[in-house]
Amino acid sequence: MDLFSIMIKIFDLGSYTLIPLEEFLIYKEYKNEEIQVFSYEPDIDQHTYYKNNLLIEYFKSEYPNLFLTISKDAIYTKPGQIDYVEVLPIKNWKYDPLDGSEWTVSTDTNNRSFISSPAIKTIVNTVDINIILENNIKETDFVIIRMDIEGCEFNVLSRILENDKLCEMIDEIYLEWHDFFWEKGDVWW
Repeated sequence: MDLFSIMIKIFDLGSYTLIPLEEFLIYKEYKNEEIQVFSYEPDIDQHTYYKNNLLIEYFKSEYPNLFLTISKDAIYTKPGQIDYVEVLPIKNWKYDPLDGSEWTVSTDTNNRSFISSPAIKTIVNTVDINIILENNIKETDFVIIRMDIEGCEFNVLSRILENDKLCEMIDEIYLEWHDFFWEKGDVWW
């Protein structure tokens, strides 16, 4: 690694199966660039999936200049612990219809109905996004944040915006939008 070259650093927040990371690398047309990826995924089942499907080995073979670090912590606005809701794996309803017992129907504040899958609530460790960034980036890095953290995007983005110096060092942010977590300018949690 050339110490004088620009290092691409990707913070993959909510890594899920790691497939979105690869889709992102393909979208950005990154193949041989030197890239350091910091992946955060609190769902323990996903880490088993990584191991069982040899995903770490796959990334090493397909992206020889990619340095991948995977954490079981959840990205948040402060270190500690938080309730984490895991959606249970459900049959694909298009090909394997459900009998309805696995799902619940709820109504939001606008009286719109929506269907929810069953879920398990667990407690996971959290890390402060700003501390992670402060400890891992420098001004010469090209910093990308890819954020898919199931409704915490707004809280985490707000936390990043508290630090002007960090904001100046972030080059690109890609985030998933959950409009059902946003109403009248307030962040829901």
